[in-house]
Amino acid sequence: MTQGITFFNFGGGCMVRLLVSLHSLRDHYKGPITLQLAKDDQFNIKALPDLEPLADIQWFDLERLARRNLKSVIKPMLFKLSPYDSTLMLDGDLLVQRNPQPLLDGIDQKGFLVTRFSTWNCDGGRMRGRVIRCQEFLDKDYVENCLFSKLRKVAAINIGVMGWKKGHDKVLADWEKMTMNLAGQHIADEVACQVVYPRHQYFLADETWNSSCIYGAQPAPQAAILHFHGNKHTRLDRPSSRRWLKYLALLRKSGKVSNMGEYLTWGDKALSGRLKDTPRVLDDALRWED
Repeated sequence: MTQGITFFNFGGGCMVRLLVSLHSLRDHYKGPITLQLAKDDQFNIKALPDLEPLADIQWFDLERLARRNLKSVIKPMLFKLSPYDSTLMLDGDLLVQRNPQPLLDGIDQKGFLVTRFSTWNCDGGRMRGRVIRCQEFLDKDYVENCLFSKLRKVAAINIGVMGWKKGHDKVLADWEKMTMNLAGQHIADEVACQVVYPRHQYFLADETWNSSCIYGAQPAPQAAILHFHGNKHTRLDRPSSRRWLKYLALLRKSGKVSNMGEYLTWGDKALSGRLKDTPRVLDDALRWED
């Protein structure tokens, strides 16, 4: 059985973050990685010289794979294209600080892996609102007795770090169907996974493997993987974001990325706004300490 890690990308807005994710992963993990790239995408094509040394490349037809509401529905479909038997799929806005091999082993054991989001549960606050969006597609007893159960707290999850093993087709089909029911809504694939995963066998990874840069329940240096969801990678008032920007500064200084200057102009609005004086900000970041 083969194990491997995948990322995907289309457009230029996440290229700098993707390169940080890939290089930080390669600092700790020497196994197979595949980059699933939308074909005919000018940004992916231009970045190939900096991407190919880090991973195998798999081109996919974005328009054919998901013809509507692309960003909200694509993840279940990309799992089916993976070249590995057990696939750990990572978002491009992570900073990896530890070898994720335990996650790959968890996928092998259970067939489906999700990661806890902070200490949140399915029935609280914001997560309850997400579940309610799905109620018309769910059995009422399942919502009340499982997702909103007072006795069995169902963990809130984030799908920036998740995994699937070939042969476990029912969970993937269930997730894909619910995702398409919600297509076009905000983070449809994540909301769909939240309400679907408790129906199936799964491995729930601790939040240290997908630690929110804002809601994380532990200090940033202790997290195995930091997740900068929602363009939070440049908030310098947070220790986690300072770690991300320092890594970017070190990566830029190392010369391992040949075209970093251009990538910084590719549509990452949060980053370009922070780096109006790019050399000074990144030079300052090199001197930061935890």
